[in-house]
Amino acid sequence: MCPLLVWNDVVYLPDEYYCFVLFTNVRGMLWMTFNIYSASLSLLLFIYFRITVFICQQSNNQSLVVKRNQQQDLLAIQQIFITNTLLTVFMNRLESVWAHTAIPIQLRPIVAIG
Repeated sequence: MCPLLVWNDVVYLPDEYYCFVLFTNVRGMLWMTFNIYSASLSLLLFIYFRITVFICQQSNNQSLVVKRNQQQDLLAIQQIFITNTLLTVFMNRLESVWAHTAIPIQLRPIVAIG
C-alpha cells in the first residue's frame, strides 16, 4: 500500500477538482519524487553496469580494431548515461519551478442547460 494514503498526504483540491499531494507537504513530495526518479535511474544504472561489464569481458580476447570499437561504444554509452542523468536532474528542477510559477487554470464542471 502506498504510504501517502496511510499518512493522509493525498488531499482533495477543490479549485482543481482532483486529489493530489500538496506542494507544501514536504514528506509527500519527497516520497513521490524519490519513487518517480529512483525507478528510472536505477534501471538506467543497471543497464549501464551490465553493458560495461559485457564490454570489459569481451575486450580480453579481441583484436586491436575490435577493442578500439568497443572503447568507442563504451564512451558513447557513458555519454548517454551522463546526458540522461543531467536531463533527469534539470527536468526535476524545471518541474518544481513550473509548479510554483504556473498560472492556475480554473476548471469548472459542465452544467447541463435544459
